[in-house]
Amino acid sequence: MDRHDEGESKAKEHPLLEVGGLKKHYPVRAGLLGRPAGQVKAVDGVSFRLEQGRTLGIIGESGSGKSTMGRLILQLEQPTEGSVTFQGRELTGLTQRQLRPMRTEMQIVFQDPYSSLNPRKRIGDQLGEPIRVHRLLEGAAVETRVQELLETVGLSRHHRNRYPHEFSGGQRQRIGIARALALNPKLIVCDEPVSALDVSIQAQILNLLKDLQGELGLTYLFIAHGLGAVDYISDEIGVMYLGKLVEIGDSAKLFGAPRHPYTAALLASNPPASPHERSADEPVLQGDIPSPLHPPAGCRFHTRCPYAQPRCSTEEPALTGESDHLAACHYPLH
Repeated sequence: MDRHDEGESKAKEHPLLEVGGLKKHYPVRAGLLGRPAGQVKAVDGVSFRLEQGRTLGIIGESGSGKSTMGRLILQLEQPTEGSVTFQGRELTGLTQRQLRPMRTEMQIVFQDPYSSLNPRKRIGDQLGEPIRVHRLLEGAAVETRVQELLETVGLSRHHRNRYPHEFSGGQRQRIGIARALALNPKLIVCDEPVSALDVSIQAQILNLLKDLQGELGLTYLFIAHGLGAVDYISDEIGVMYLGKLVEIGDSAKLFGAPRHPYTAALLASNPPASPHERSADEPVLQGDIPSPLHPPAGCRFHTRCPYAQPRCSTEEPALTGESDHLAACHYPLH
């Protein structure tokens, strides 16, 4: 077997991204002496696989650990425990120098592109900077690449001389996407990329992301609050609650027949087109999400679950079910 065939077999053997038992616990200190007072378990044992060219959507309430998980995967933060394997290579434990070549393969699109853009630099300079830093191109070739990036995301090459404040929110998000594409990545973490935009602009950005995925073979980890956006763009969906992945599966199956009560409650909380469409039997979320500093024992959702039994408060459920639809619930729905 030559090197080319060996590389292809490894690509088929390993998913593009594999996360195993990923945890991030932040220590909390109290008092004048700063004594340990506990740990915030932002991400607490998340595992999944993501195949190349597909989109995994991640949903959950604020405080569920979605964005923290995205940063851990990109090694913007070091995990407390667990593994992140990208293209068959373990990333956790690598030095910044060892990670540098991998940075071109993994990029992020932020929720608020304005805060991540330098207000004092022209857009063209900001798009060209990562290309120069990683020495992918030099001289006039960088300028040509910047113009290509702007046109790829639906902007004009003449926009390169403008500053961030001269663009609308939707245009700035297109610039954020162009910057993520600058290094020809394989994986892009989209951290709530449309939640701050108007509905009509959201649709345009989602269509752009789907078109780019088809043209460039991109893989997305799409983090969002909006159920409609996640349903539209995702092949698979993972539901997070208090740092745990409580359900994951094929998009159509999960939305059509959720197995975890939390997922069902999230879907029920999505406003219907008409008030008469809502069923009286649909579960409605009660109360606020508990503190990740002191998460409930057993199933973390049992304090808000309408179907909770005594077992739920003492025994933590495992992700079980069919290979394409798993739920962490002792008494799954349907």
